[in-house]
Formats: sequence, structure tokens, C-alpha cells
Amino acid sequence: MTTDLPAQEPSASLGADTGPPPVKDLAAIRRTTRMFYGISYVGYFIDFTWAATSILYFASIGLSPGAIFATVAVVWLAEAVFEIPTGLVADLLGRRSSVIASFVFRAVGFGALFFAHDLPVLLLAHVLVSIGTTFESGALEAWAVDESEHFGADETVDALFTRSRIACNSGLISGVLTGAVIGTRSLALPFLLSAVVCAVTAAVLPLVMRERSRAPRPGGLSLSTALRENLGGTGAALRGDRVLMFLAGAVAFVALMSSLPGVQWTAYLDGEFTTSLVLIGLVRCVGPLVQIPLLDLVRRLRTKRGVARPPIVLAASFAAAVLLLGTAFSDGAWQAVTLFACFSAASGVAVPVVQGAVNDRLTSANRATMLSFVSLVSGAVTGVGLFVVGWFVGAIDSVTVTWSVAAAGLAAGGALTAWLCGGRR
Repeated sequence: MTTDLPAQEPSASLGADTGPPPVKDLAAIRRTTRMFYGISYVGYFIDFTWAATSILYFASIGLSPGAIFATVAVVWLAEAVFEIPTGLVADLLGRRSSVIASFVFRAVGFGALFFAHDLPVLLLAHVLVSIGTTFESGALEAWAVDESEHFGADETVDALFTRSRIACNSGLISGVLTGAVIGTRSLALPFLLSAVVCAVTAAVLPLVMRERSRAPRPGGLSLSTALRENLGGTGAALRGDRVLMFLAGAVAFVALMSSLPGVQWTAYLDGEFTTSLVLIGLVRCVGPLVQIPLLDLVRRLRTKRGVARPPIVLAASFAAAVLLLGTAFSDGAWQAVTLFACFSAASGVAVPVVQGAVNDRLTSANRATMLSFVSLVSGAVTGVGLFVVGWFVGAIDSVTVTWSVAAAGLAAGGALTAWLCGGRR
């Protein structure tokens, strides 16, 4: 690790490339950002229509708590395996094509989940959804940053990602509530809704999504050759920027700690309330709803007041850790719900700031692949970690202990992430 941390932040402008400033095209910038926010909304809608029902559905077909943790772990590991190849496809063949492919794969995967009634089919369907997720991971973010830069946007990446996060939260709230309502008829029905929305999106995107910033692919360059060159370039980039390497590890650790309550919250609330699925969905939406004004506050702190990234990340991480710890030791159901909702709001506030820190360290040529590398590390660490935690949870059978460990991890991982977000390029 470099010894000059923390230090002055790198430039907050979109992208890290240098050269003559592009001519600003406000109409094109608006089209790009609206498309980015729209796809972000749809992506979270389809991923959260089944958030209130999936764990209950898995339990209803006979999966044990350990098997459920293993199923979620397979999702993370599958995403890790496919991150770099799909990121490479995005950099070579176009981020637009990659995003469209993501919705095709997810349409098939969600359709298979609707018909899945045993573990092998369930795992295969999850792998298909994971492949689709990796086609979008890195590609959509890289497309938005490079397209905005191509048309001369002067907005910071933090502001771009903060607004995207608000769109994501809106999609999450819509998806959870819609899925909870239709899930009262069948716990598997939300998977079918996600499949239909993915299929429609895959059909519409070729008509409305454009890509002007991609450099032409060199003639005669095969994917296998490009893969070797790109992996070598990724390794060289990481060796030349060890802050980025450690930042990827810190983000992965925080993702693992955040996933623990994420896996258990539905069963926990179901046990506390034993009432309606819609009520559980409403409880899940409170945190993201409260988070929206907090995200706008973070955007203003960064763009209007010039507040540095590290204190924002540190404050959000410690708040999330304290609130999760309070949830673990709460006495009553409504106290637990209130604290959990506040934890949900605090846990994602710093995400756009960390995204901005990562993107400021990348170039247009390898942005999608490098962002996929960061996701790969998160997927690998979280997947392996969930296998271990699944055994741990089965052995102790205590949400209090599990969430206390997660709270300590969030505090430690958040502190490290905050420190690295202030590192020099």
C-alpha cells in the first residue's frame, strides 16, 4: 500500500483522460443521463420485485437456511466468474450491446426461476441471471461516464452516480411493493414479472440507446487475444495503482458485511410480524425512501460545498454499523423495524461517493473491464464469505450474533474505504 494516504483527491471531473475539452452538447447530455437513470431504475425494479418473496419461496420448496445461504453465495460466485469476460466484451464490442445482452440473459433466467421447484434448476436459473447482471455491471456505468464526457458534461461523477442511486432506490421501492402485492397470489409470480420486464426492455433498448464514445475495435483483433492483452493491462494498471487494488478489496469486504442482514431480513421480519407480505414489503421500502433525500444531501455536500469523500464515507459507515447493532439487540418488533429501516437508509448513502472515487482512477479505454474487476472481487469475497457464514448461521442459529459481526465489519471496512477514497491517483 502506498504511504501517501490520505492525500488530496484526484480531479472530480468525469473520467480521468486528458486532452482538449469536447464541445458541449446539452441535449445529448440530457439524453444520456436520462437513459442512464431509466435503465438504473428498471434494473433495480426487476431485481427487487422478488426481494420480499424469494427467501420465503426457497424455504417453501424445502431449502434449509444453510442451502439458502449457499444459493445466494452461488449467485455472487457466478457473477465473479463472468465479470472480466463480460466487461471485456463491453469494452471491445460496445457497452450498449453488453447492456442489451444483460436483459436477454436475465429474461431467460427469471423465466426459469418461475418454473424452478428443485435446487439444480434453481441454481442454473440463478447462474443465467448472474451472467446477465455481469453484462450490465461496469458496462452501464462506463457507458454513462464516457458518453457524458464525450458530449462535454462538466458534472462530477459523484453527482451523476448520486442521481442514479436515487433512480435505483425508486426502482427498488416500486419493485418491492409490486412484487409483494402479486406475491400474495404466488411466491413465484414476481420472477415471471421480472422476466417479462427484461424481455420488453431488451426489445426496446436497440431503438432508443445510442453509443457515440466507443473507439473503433482494431481490425483482426480476436476476443482471445484481446482477453490476454486486457488481463495483462488490468494487472499492470492495478500494480501501478495499488490504492485501486486495495479499494476494490475494501468495497468487497463491505459488500459481504452488508449482505448478511440482506439475506436474513425477510425471514426475520416474517418471524417478528407473522402478518402480510405487503407489510413486509412496505417495511423494506422505508429505508430506500428515507435514503433519497440523504443522497441529495450528499450530492450537495460534494458539488456545492466541496466536502471531501472520506468524511462522508466514514460517517455513513459508522451510522450503518451502529444502527444494525441496535437492530440486533432491539427488544420489540417495531423498534427493530425502525432501526433496520434507518440502517437500510445509511448503508447505501456513500455508494455513489465510492463509485466516483473508483471512476476517477480509470480511463475510457478500460473502464468497463476495470469496473468489472472491482465487481469480480466483490462477488468472489461475498460468495466465499456467504458459504462460510451459512455454516456459521446454521451452527449458532442467532440473528443477533450474525448481525453484530456484520456491524463490526461495516465499521472496520467503512473506515478503510474512507481512507482509500482520499488516496492519490
